Amino acid sequence: MVEPNFVQLSELEKLFDPEVVRDNKITCIKLLRQISGDGLRESRDFLEQTIQPIIEGKKPRTPQLMAQPNFDPDEIMTRLEYLTNEVNKLKRVQISKQAKGIFND
Repeated sequence: MVEPNFVQLSELEKLFDPEVVRDNKITCIKLLRQISGDGLRESRDFLEQTIQPIIEGKKPRTPQLMAQPNFDPDEIMTRLEYLTNEVNKLKRVQISKQAKGIFND
């Protein structure tokens, strides 16, 4: 597993766009790998079993990685908290940039 990296909010938003997920699966898998630090298979499985069904309005399937014996709920929660914090930071930065643009015009 690789260390997770920072991503731009605009990149992260691609995972919530049905057209992007449907038409640019490889881009989404690369983005998931960059965010999570997981391998290709884990990222692909997560995209196919969790993200795609939700976007298509279906119930997500349990990803196989969760069925593995080395599944650690604490590690998953830590990652989710980290990602939530990073998304919130990116939102604040983007709002700040937009505000500067409005007031500088």
